[in-house]
Amino acid sequence: MSHRIASIGIFLTCAITATQSSPAAEPSPSSEEGKVNALWNESLSTAGDFGFWLYPIRGRCPHLRAGPLPLVFGVTGLKARYTVAEMHYCYQLAPPNQYIGSKCFDGYVELSQAAEKKRYKGKYRFLMSDGNLREGTFDAEFCR
Repeated sequence: MSHRIASIGIFLTCAITATQSSPAAEPSPSSEEGKVNALWNESLSTAGDFGFWLYPIRGRCPHLRAGPLPLVFGVTGLKARYTVAEMHYCYQLAPPNQYIGSKCFDGYVELSQAAEKKRYKGKYRFLMSDGNLREGTFDAEFCR
């Protein structure tokens, strides 16, 4: 009996020691920390043009690109606010057998540079050509 109690005591001591001395836990894959719901990059053909892709899920580049189709828009320069009329394009990306889904008919996007390098935060409100209202916030990381 004392051998069994000693074994349990050693097991508990090892478990407590391992728990106390383990380094900070890495975020689990399901953690939302560090994940974004948008991607951005500069145009390769025109200096000063930027494209943004807003997703209905959170993740990281390139994982987001394999997910649901995004709402996309393009702007010149990076100012604090754009109306749909000032954008190069704004539409819901469609499946491969369609060229463009619903276009942005009216609305705006507001942008600000995030504390993290190459990240932008923003909010948007778009009335789409199909009558739906798309609005929300985004956190975009650079992704080529």
